[in-house]
Amino acid sequence: MIRAIVFDFDGVLVDSVHIKTKAFEKLFKNEEEEKVQQFLAFHKKHGGVSREEKVRYFYSNILRRSLSESLLHALCEQFREAVVDRIVSVDWVEGTTEAIKEIKGQGILTMIVSGTPEDELKMIVCRKKAETLFDEIFGSPHTKPQLLNKILKKYGLESGEVMYLGDSLSDHFAAQEVGVHFIAGCSVEMEEPWQGLNVPTIPNLMSLSHTLQAMGLLGSAEASDALLAQDGRS
Repeated sequence: MIRAIVFDFDGVLVDSVHIKTKAFEKLFKNEEEEKVQQFLAFHKKHGGVSREEKVRYFYSNILRRSLSESLLHALCEQFREAVVDRIVSVDWVEGTTEAIKEIKGQGILTMIVSGTPEDELKMIVCRKKAETLFDEIFGSPHTKPQLLNKILKKYGLESGEVMYLGDSLSDHFAAQEVGVHFIAGCSVEMEEPWQGLNVPTIPNLMSLSHTLQAMGLLGSAEASDALLAQDGRS
């Protein structure tokens, strides 16, 4: 059975990937169109990778120009200013709050691990008035494998007791590296690639509990209620 569920943020809890794509497009509007499109393709393919890494990749591998730390910082700040308010205003993905409350009601830890800068991520969750939904919120500059390992160590968890729910290959690889379970949150058009990797998928969090039960990782609500009642009699 699992004792903790870790969620990616963009594309899993909030439908915000398109917001960040538009922000990158605007950020590099003065660059050569072909190179910008090449970068946007990289950005979409590598969801979950931090903006710093993506900007560094753009300059090093596509523009082939040097990038000072001051320019990197300025670009990331412009990106931050372009996305935060819009992400705060976007609704949670359908079923998110209900699913998380149900999971927490069974005594399971709920956390976020994202490529978004940690201070920014915490501020967004706070402005969305959702701090009580999550036991921990982690973001960059640490990598996802580092953060997943941190969770295992901090809470004394075995890798088989943790489920990571992400929407990108980088999320999948992070879960594989650490050895935790993985479910892909995805749209209908993305189901086939995940099935090719034999990865279970869900379109939104409304079916999370059912999927976990089907995987044998979560007891039924009835079983949990019976256990709680038994504990109350002891």
